[in-house]
Amino acid sequence: MKSLPILILSATIISVQCHIYRLPANVRPLRYLLTIEPNLTYVGWKPSQFWGDVHIELEILEDTQNVTLHATDIDIEESSVSVIGSGGEVGVKKTNKVKDDHAFIIQLEEPLLKNKFYNLTIGKFRGQMISNSRGLYKAHYDYKDQDRVVVVSHFEPTFARYAFPCFDEPHLKAKFVISLIRGRQYNSIANEALEFTEFLGGDRYKDTFKETPPMPTYAVAFAVSDFQSTRKLERHRILAQHDAFEKDELEYPLLMSVKILQTLEKYIGVNFTLSKMDTFAVPPGYFRHFAMENWGLITFQEDQLRCTNSSHPLSLTTITSYIAHEFAHQWFGNLVTHASWDYIWLSESFAAFFQYYITGMVQPQWRIMDQFVVNVVQQSFYDEQSQGAHPLNFRISRYGQFPPFHIMYQKGSSIVRMMSHFLTKDVFREALHNYILEKQFTNVVPDDLYKSVQKTVVKEGVEHLFGGMTFGDIMGTWDTFKGYPTVTVTRNYSSGNINIAQKSMTFGDEQVWKIPINYVISSKGVDFSKTTADLWLVDESTVLENMPTDGWVIVNKQHFGYYRVNYDLENWERLIQVLKSDKFETIHVLNRAQLINDAFYLTSLEKIPIDIPFRLAEYLVREKDYIPFAAFCNSLSNYASIYYGTTKEAEREYFLHHPLNNHIAEPEDDGYTRDYLIFREYIKAITANIRADLGKEEKPTDTYEQKILRSDIERHFPYYFE
Repeated sequence: MKSLPILILSATIISVQCHIYRLPANVRPLRYLLTIEPNLTYVGWKPSQFWGDVHIELEILEDTQNVTLHATDIDIEESSVSVIGSGGEVGVKKTNKVKDDHAFIIQLEEPLLKNKFYNLTIGKFRGQMISNSRGLYKAHYDYKDQDRVVVVSHFEPTFARYAFPCFDEPHLKAKFVISLIRGRQYNSIANEALEFTEFLGGDRYKDTFKETPPMPTYAVAFAVSDFQSTRKLERHRILAQHDAFEKDELEYPLLMSVKILQTLEKYIGVNFTLSKMDTFAVPPGYFRHFAMENWGLITFQEDQLRCTNSSHPLSLTTITSYIAHEFAHQWFGNLVTHASWDYIWLSESFAAFFQYYITGMVQPQWRIMDQFVVNVVQQSFYDEQSQGAHPLNFRISRYGQFPPFHIMYQKGSSIVRMMSHFLTKDVFREALHNYILEKQFTNVVPDDLYKSVQKTVVKEGVEHLFGGMTFGDIMGTWDTFKGYPTVTVTRNYSSGNINIAQKSMTFGDEQVWKIPINYVISSKGVDFSKTTADLWLVDESTVLENMPTDGWVIVNKQHFGYYRVNYDLENWERLIQVLKSDKFETIHVLNRAQLINDAFYLTSLEKIPIDIPFRLAEYLVREKDYIPFAAFCNSLSNYASIYYGTTKEAEREYFLHHPLNNHIAEPEDDGYTRDYLIFREYIKAITANIRADLGKEEKPTDTYEQKILRSDIERHFPYYFE
């Protein structure tokens, strides 16, 4: 199976440090009146031009004789620049472009006064549209042997400045009235609904759209095309090229859009702010990102949107979850906006969490929150090891940079899921409702979220959930520390004491986390349902005294915490024995997946013997559930060298002494070593029962999970069963 990915942006991360110019804090934009006219007469790869004008209402925060805003690769006619206040026009002394800072500086003859309001007009500017998915760009498609061109915007994170002069920082929110000039054969869309159309003469029409609420420049969006539109279903339409309508590939995403937005509104308890929600399908090959959450106008890679009810379950799951991700941003990012790109996780991590959570609410049979544990939490552990460990709060060092996607999406959403467990689902939901209500139309830093959540915790009378700490105390480690912790559980089988210790897996740095710990001791009763913290591990170690010495122990119920768990060898052995018995389902399915993944990881670091993960995984001969198999497949591909035929010595020795050694003939001269051939027999034995249940071919009676599991096994072991 191709694992369902977290929706990510295509951002290249480099370590070079450089100065990022921040606009002076002396001026604040209140309202833009923006007009853009793109030239759509040329269809081809060479640049095309667009023209525009913009009027910006300003509030002066400090006396200043300069107005500085952003403009990149835009030609501005200096004579068209004017500033008018209540006392009349203020003379423009000169303008200056600072290319390295992406800045356009307007020097005035006299100062603008604090607490006064002025209108800045830039009456003529022009720029170029190329097919680079930046600023205002163009895309082409073919229909009935004719080349067609469309123009669409993409402004996140700092690309609005390529389309029009603006204050292009996320905290500088303003209202927008957008007008687009087009030819008769085209239509236009923007963040808000169309208000009126003017005929300008010849073949020129000017569409003016309703005023938006205050919004950051990166969420501004518009497009001009000859696309068709679906019927309007409640607040929703999808615009796409004609071929998508002929193949009837937009009905499913349209219906899902309605359900997902309604579900988000109900869950958050705050209605969607704008009057409509459009989705624009960018032709293949032109949009670098999967999708973009522009307020009221989502842009999608076309092939990440088009599907039918008969499409493969993975396609349906991916498309549904991507819609959920972008729609979640209408609250987390658009309505409540991170104050700077250093804190983008406040938007992306919550959207990535709701990408799964809301999909799970509209399609519960998919069990997508169970998939989250394998595809997101466990993959995030691996990515922090292989691609770099970073904190959630990430210092941006260059224009256009994002934090590494595995941090703001996978790690961040995993930590949000952890919040939902140690807060309880009801308190988590109420806290987010109150946070959105309190902070709507504003910009936030992490402390704003933490204080808001703490208010709800106090109001609901559940301070005991935090063991004497505040929500901010806890999150101060999870947003600042890089990597993640491993918790080691060591039982004393004489005294009954259980030592619980933490070690930071930051690959060199030592950090002491505030870790929510809960546990199951089988001889005291097995209950995996309660996932609040039984205790908080705030020191390097703590001891549970006088616990039973029989049975097994599991820490981190439902794999809710963003940490790994290791055990003493006796407890590992007891876990293996219960898993290989008929009582294996006594252990929660997510913990079965956790045990597999943690064991393979720990043995890759030589923390536990090589036999533990391979013997533990043998229980899968009884397993019918998709999730542990997915954990097994991913763990092999991430941590077992033998999976790729490059066996480590410990793996080689283990399989050469495996009982299956007696079941294979001498290797033929085909390049495979004997230990690898034994490993293949091991895979055949483990998967024999589930493959017999699934069959080789898809059946009409197959469930969603059966289709996914068959695909997963075929993908990971394509040549093992010949």
